[in-house]
Amino acid sequence: MNVHDRDLILSTLFGTSILYLTLSALSSNKLFPLLLVVFIAGNMIPRLRSFESLIGKLRSSTNSGINAAIIPTTSKPNSVFRQLPYQKREEIISAIKSLQLYATNNMKSADRRRRLFKMMSWRQQNLCKQAGYLEKLDIMDVLLKKNQLFLNEVVESSINAYEISFSDFDIIKNFVDSSSYRVIESLTHFNRDWNMDQSHDEFELGPVIKFIETQLSQVIPNADKPNTCIVVPGSGLGRIPYELARKGYGQVHSVEFSGLMYLFNQFVYSNKESSLANLEVYPYVHTNSNFESIADQSRSILIPQLQQPTNLSMHLEDFNTFELPDPGQCKNVVIVTAFFIDTAENLMDYLDSINSLVKPFRNSYWINIGPLKYGSAPKVELNMDELAHLRTALGWTDLTTINTLKQPISEGENGLYSYATDKHSLWQGYYGLTGWCSKK
Repeated sequence: MNVHDRDLILSTLFGTSILYLTLSALSSNKLFPLLLVVFIAGNMIPRLRSFESLIGKLRSSTNSGINAAIIPTTSKPNSVFRQLPYQKREEIISAIKSLQLYATNNMKSADRRRRLFKMMSWRQQNLCKQAGYLEKLDIMDVLLKKNQLFLNEVVESSINAYEISFSDFDIIKNFVDSSSYRVIESLTHFNRDWNMDQSHDEFELGPVIKFIETQLSQVIPNADKPNTCIVVPGSGLGRIPYELARKGYGQVHSVEFSGLMYLFNQFVYSNKESSLANLEVYPYVHTNSNFESIADQSRSILIPQLQQPTNLSMHLEDFNTFELPDPGQCKNVVIVTAFFIDTAENLMDYLDSINSLVKPFRNSYWINIGPLKYGSAPKVELNMDELAHLRTALGWTDLTTINTLKQPISEGENGLYSYATDKHSLWQGYYGLTGWCSKK
């Protein structure tokens, strides 16, 4: 028993004992003090952290929606999962657990909204209710549960693909995910990567892919495509590698560090047989800020089911430790970094890793497009001029350089490009980008 629960129980026992003895002495109705004590004790139990933990586990089990019959109790020694390195196994299981806990965690936030709402006066609550606020919260609850249905599909697909058993979950016995922030972030990337409806200018990656393909066409002739290897680190949900693989390059390697992003990307190629409703996500139901209407907040994205190109290989890997499986098969290599280099804890490690990867090749190219929005604790934060100096110092020669604020990717654009931005929101996030194509 934890300290919080022990103190709460002792204080309740002491308080109710005093109350019972006092009321028994003052009241002629001997049943009333007993009923009051039982009522107080009953209200104390839900406040125990051990009780909350138990309810959370039960909800997780209920909401996961995973048919226990599909998961063997113990894994096969030679299962796909058991053949993976420990860190990859841990990342995959952590991702699966986060997916299972999504609805539980977000319904806690929904319950908190309702508790805060009830703190207003009756008149204030009634006015907001007439405006449709409670109806909106009910709609959000429904859509959160629909998101969980989709996540259950991803979990089931992943468990089957890796031959995961219940015993494999022991690798993360102390796993905690109380917010589902990483799952929510990954869901928003479906609109960035896999929104196939380009009629309303929703496809954020369009200009980025155009820049990459334009630079590739200038350095890799069509005849050399089969002899060219492309590496895309920080590939997210994988749209850029997918589009490049369709262009006929010999090898395209998608490298992603996040288990959640990786499993979502795999699911796009799972050819899951499911109802369309289960392959639909609602990425904007996690906040009530900056919306014009419920219709904007409840928009959905239909997840495509595609054939994985045969020349596309996917890697759950830290780019700094990634090695090409067979670099001798191609004579050209192109490293494509899109919205990636500013994610580094140590940008110099990324640069060293790029230089190491290109060593075996006759012709090496590096195409970059993205902002310079460094994280909270980077070891170095370089501006565009400093990066240009470093490229020269490391042996790269720039063939093309752009600052989209001065030279947009396409004529008529304003040079600002969004990243996981809801274009129907009152808040918009846009970046000017730095881009280059360099040869070594």
